[in-house]
Amino acid sequence: MTYRFSICHSRWSAWRRTGVLAAMALVHSIAMAQVAPVTLACPTPTSTGVTADLSTAGGVWEIQPPGGAWSSAAATGNPAWDTVAGATWIGNGASGVNGNYTFRRQIDASDPNVDLASLRVTYSYLADNRMESAALGAALPVTPVGFVGQPGSATNQTATLTPDANNFLTFVAYNSEGPVGIAANVTLTFDCRAVVPPAPVPVNAPWALGGLGSLMVLAAALRRRRRA
Repeated sequence: MTYRFSICHSRWSAWRRTGVLAAMALVHSIAMAQVAPVTLACPTPTSTGVTADLSTAGGVWEIQPPGGAWSSAAATGNPAWDTVAGATWIGNGASGVNGNYTFRRQIDASDPNVDLASLRVTYSYLADNRMESAALGAALPVTPVGFVGQPGSATNQTATLTPDANNFLTFVAYNSEGPVGIAANVTLTFDCRAVVPPAPVPVNAPWALGGLGSLMVLAAALRRRRRA
């Protein structure tokens, strides 16, 4: 009986571990972006005024409906809305539920030469039905009542990125009826700086430190002997 219980318990433990790992993998896949990120790169280690185009386009932005999962945002152009130069109207292509829809573009800022303190972002946009908020590491100014036909824009805003690929430019649009969508022309500007590599540690440095430690111990012993 004990042997049979042990077998069942081990099988249940294995199934439970498998289930936990599968759930973790699912959560990880949901959190990961569905499209390739924009990679910030320095033409030279000291380049200045480098620009990256983050404008909306089909297949490179993502969309998340209220309470739903992320998916690739489609280009759903409309002549009445495609009035933001350099940007494509993107959305879900169909009528959706009312609520906030989040659009995002992933950014890889892993290049160590990118001066993250120099980041500035300029953008203009339209939204259906209205733009609620925007962020790039920190909140960006938007026009909350920016219905279609009422564009919003901001110039030379400070952006905050981390030196990795886990950065996102996000726009949140509220939808009250019909299909939802946005068009945004976004330019990210930054400077580069030469990164000075750390000085190499001499091969004999550990021996030198060991010798110094031995001398200090010997000096302390001599001092105690003299006092005695």
